[in-house]
Amino acid sequence: MGKIGVGIIGLGMGKSMFGIRQIPDTALEIRGICDTDVNRLESSRAEHNVPFATTDYQELLQRDEIDIVGIYTPDPLHAQHCLDALDCGKHVICTKGFVDNLDDAIHVLQRTRETGLKLMVGQTCRFRPDFMYTHRLMESGRLGSIVAVEAHYVHDMRGVLTATPWRYQMPQKTLYGGLCHPMDLIIWFLGFPSAVHAVGHESGIDERYPSGEGRFNDNWMVNLIYEDGRLGRLLGLYGLCHPPLPMLGLSVYGTAGSVVNGDAIFDDNHRTVIPVEDAVSMEADEIADSGHIGEVVRYMLHFEDCLKHDKQPLINAEVGTKVIAVLDACEGSARSGKVERVQSMF
Repeated sequence: MGKIGVGIIGLGMGKSMFGIRQIPDTALEIRGICDTDVNRLESSRAEHNVPFATTDYQELLQRDEIDIVGIYTPDPLHAQHCLDALDCGKHVICTKGFVDNLDDAIHVLQRTRETGLKLMVGQTCRFRPDFMYTHRLMESGRLGSIVAVEAHYVHDMRGVLTATPWRYQMPQKTLYGGLCHPMDLIIWFLGFPSAVHAVGHESGIDERYPSGEGRFNDNWMVNLIYEDGRLGRLLGLYGLCHPPLPMLGLSVYGTAGSVVNGDAIFDDNHRTVIPVEDAVSMEADEIADSGHIGEVVRYMLHFEDCLKHDKQPLINAEVGTKVIAVLDACEGSARSGKVERVQSMF
């Protein structure tokens, strides 16, 4: 396989894809960009010397030189943009949240099956080094049997609402666009639960974000139910004053060792805390950016490898749909106040 053309739709978060240019031997080339903000579009075109730019994403989808489309538009638009890209014969990278309802997720999944094209959900947490090290440590068996996993994503969204008004204008569903981060993390470690119990809360901290009848919950607490008795718990708080703790947190508890936010401890020595990267045999990559851009570059390289070797991405359309199914059950549980089963047949 020769060079692989990449097009970007949405240059807010989508600008992170330009980080791929730090990798000298990648086959990925950014050949087209699209954004409805003309100033941002022209600025990106000039800065990165992109050969094609447009405000109409359909024009980008018609370009023969583009093989992969990165979709970084507002969440409620993802499903249609994914479907249109697949219909035009493009592979897709869709940023999280994948979509914001289960019906759309199933529709996109069916289209990937019909076309045979590849789709990856850009869940950056799976490509964050400390989380990658923790997962590798679990796979090595050094943590023993996993008893429980906790994850949280706590983020005061008021500044984000100012920077991206679509989040309160459309609005964004924080369950699908925010809680998907810790949910996907727990699923990565424990697999898919059979049922959930969720509680949602409307903070009212920012009058711009809609409220009413529990339909616009911006704070969430969820218990995941596994048939084998393992425990999963996650917290997603978006209507709050940001607290003095890591925005993203992960704790994995095992019978032979545990990891909490990148620190590991083992059964043979309870008094010694070891950085997780020192406890696992895993070479660090050469990606310079240690933050969000580096995570995006890692998943782009993963997707490139999947195309070259005809493999399914780590978070493909089926996995992405299953995550949405768990979030859908959370939405139902918050309404009913009861445990809800997770739909698993699609």
